[in-house]
Amino acid sequence: MAVFIQGGSKGIGNALAQLYLKQTPYKVIVTSRTPVKEQERLKWYQMDIRDPGQIQSVSQQVEKDYGKELQAVLNVSGFLDPEKSVRQASFDTILEHFETNTIGPLLVAKHFSGLLAKPQNHPLWINLSARTGSIEDNKLGGWYSYRMSKAALNQLTRTLSHELGRKGVIVCSLHPGTVKTDLSSKFIGNAHTMSPEESAAKLFQVIQSLKPEDNGSFLDYQRKPIPW
Repeated sequence: MAVFIQGGSKGIGNALAQLYLKQTPYKVIVTSRTPVKEQERLKWYQMDIRDPGQIQSVSQQVEKDYGKELQAVLNVSGFLDPEKSVRQASFDTILEHFETNTIGPLLVAKHFSGLLAKPQNHPLWINLSARTGSIEDNKLGGWYSYRMSKAALNQLTRTLSHELGRKGVIVCSLHPGTVKTDLSSKFIGNAHTMSPEESAAKLFQVIQSLKPEDNGSFLDYQRKPIPW
């Protein structure tokens, strides 16, 4: 059995990979654009989430190397370059948000969902989302492209939960909290933050606690539900 972490080279993805190595018997597969040092139970594949050909190719290699034995798939990588005003929106930035935060995870679902373990094992499909992707919880505005791409990712989660849920898979969107990473550090100001390791530890507890009745949920790092 293995766990697949898309976006596992640094930040939350890397911290989750180390937790799986330390606290479970699973093999850990990580993908990223930049190399990751392999360990006894950790295998790295180069994959750019914005490259459809690479996503398909890596899925074929993972099936060859590991078969259909994925106990969990975690879509972790993200892109953040927020606009404070709609006048700051640009086509290229909007496109990169959607390619990384929405379209890439959808193509991962296309090519990797068939590699999940048998239904009786209740395999997991986790999309790392954000509270800013909640339409109901949008009290401040701004961050147009990021909010839109994460709202779309949540729709992917909800839709995928129906298709994969019929096969025993538990599909959830998770909010990691405000985490100080290379992705977010220049945008979060004086907000209370967690380290990637702190966030990953909380997310790991949530992931390990998921049950079939949680399929289709949007939860935060404290396991509290977030409105869509």
